[in-house]
Amino acid sequence: MKYLFSLVGLFLFLQSTKAQAVLDSIITCREDTTTTGVICNILTKAAYVYDTKGNRTEYTVYNRNATTNQWVNSYKESNTYDASDNKTNVSTYQWDATNNQWNINFKQDLTYDASNNTTDVSSYTWDAANNQWKGFSRNGSSYDTNNNWIQGISYSWDATNRQWVNNDKSDFTYDSNNNQTQYILYKWSTTNSQWVNNYKNDFTYDSNNNQTQRIAYNWDITNSQWVNGSKEDYIYNANNNKTNGNYYSWNTTSNQWVNSSKDTFTYDANNNQTQRLVYSWDSNNSQWINSGKFDYTYDTNNNRTLRSSYSWDSNNNIWVGSIRQTYTYDINNSATTATTYDWNSTTNTWELDNKVRYTNYYRTNVSVQYLQQVENLSQIYPNPAIDRIQIALEVEQVHFNLMDMQGRSILRKTVANNQTIDIRHLAKGMYIYTITTDKKIQSGKVIKQ
Repeated sequence: MKYLFSLVGLFLFLQSTKAQAVLDSIITCREDTTTTGVICNILTKAAYVYDTKGNRTEYTVYNRNATTNQWVNSYKESNTYDASDNKTNVSTYQWDATNNQWNINFKQDLTYDASNNTTDVSSYTWDAANNQWKGFSRNGSSYDTNNNWIQGISYSWDATNRQWVNNDKSDFTYDSNNNQTQYILYKWSTTNSQWVNNYKNDFTYDSNNNQTQRIAYNWDITNSQWVNGSKEDYIYNANNNKTNGNYYSWNTTSNQWVNSSKDTFTYDANNNQTQRLVYSWDSNNSQWINSGKFDYTYDTNNNRTLRSSYSWDSNNNIWVGSIRQTYTYDINNSATTATTYDWNSTTNTWELDNKVRYTNYYRTNVSVQYLQQVENLSQIYPNPAIDRIQIALEVEQVHFNLMDMQGRSILRKTVANNQTIDIRHLAKGMYIYTITTDKKIQSGKVIKQ
């Protein structure tokens, strides 16, 4: 059965120092097609509360009771902030229907330095059996005078001694333009009680601060030396758009780099990416072969209206569709529909899978400046990622907000070009991010593996 999800929400784009989209409430319903027509079955409601500075202090999710036709408490999140609007605590609760009360199940404490950089993130889960908190994850960070992240240490919880113990450490170095030039990962040796080399990345840049190369190394414990692992080379056009990405692996037999895969990118006159072609290396015939293709289109406001992905069918020498998504927008550049199509391999055509509709209402009793939705404000890589992501920007700095799929803010901070963000403390899954300046906003998804 094909479903159409309708989301009715209230959005407000506030002109402030953080320039963020403020969501007041959203109701989700599923439209089922029946013999008598389309019925919208209401599923959930989310409600938000903010302080006078626009910081979200509470987020509550309700489920719809089909029998009583009433909203029932399900989940709640509360947040506190310091005088600089940095989030200092996140606490989450589940509704206990038996005792008719909220039960806390998770909390996260955050600290910051004088420049509002996050210095410590400690997360705990509630042990109801023993009526006490137990550690879940902890990450400490330090920065240089340019607010570049120069060290991160993650800790695991020692349940026996009820204390944090070292897990791994990351060191970062930068050039005079604040481009990250090296990243080294260490693991904690409980045997020797010291940090041990594990993984390293070296980065190089052109005169426009575009990253032109990344070389990854693994630590050879036996010979106590770094050994080549993989290499990436990048080429840019006159507008600093990445046009080529070449990826290599190290052949330990021949001691040389060998082709692995390749990307090529094209752009329109507004520097919007219109196509990405992915190739894999055929070592038997020493040639590049098609692997994947992504096509994009945009409207006159540079909002992405179409995203189509394909894989190469080498037996029939044709592109085969994977997924297609189309989007429409209102006059304020907010999405009004998002439609997904699947590929029918029998008819070689796209078929409707689902459609999400957004009805956006805007407040008129406050001074409002709408942010332009764009796609080329930044690039986040790697994506999917394991322990950290790096943000390449088209501007000097932006406001970065990372949320889970329920809309809960997980991480929020100001980031500079090519700054690395630690995501080791996050659970595996998909997350939503927004990147904003005073006039533009970009959103997307990040997958934590």
